[in-house]
Amino acid sequence: MRHDLGIIIEAFGQIKETWWNLNNLKWNYYFFNKNKAKLKLLCSKLESEYKFENLYKTDDWSSWVLCVSKKEIHSPESLHRKNLYFNDLIKEYDIELYDWWDVEKVV
Repeated sequence: MRHDLGIIIEAFGQIKETWWNLNNLKWNYYFFNKNKAKLKLLCSKLESEYKFENLYKTDDWSSWVLCVSKKEIHSPESLHRKNLYFNDLIKEYDIELYDWWDVEKVV
């Protein structure tokens, strides 16, 4: 997926409107592949730095989804760099798609 800094900047504007404290957020990252074993391998690579959240089939059962998370502080630029890193990582692990992120408040 193309990860455009402009879109991230817009998203941060919306996040700031909703949650004024950007220092207490959990970021979720999503990877898609038809081969579950490849996602498990990627998860093994990420597990020292990220929390495993879930590994599940898509609604149409065409692919597997790996979700990992991390409580961290991001600026638009740092999240953009993270997206670029994940795009490079999926090439290394032969993963079909890194498909963005979402964020939630830590309670």
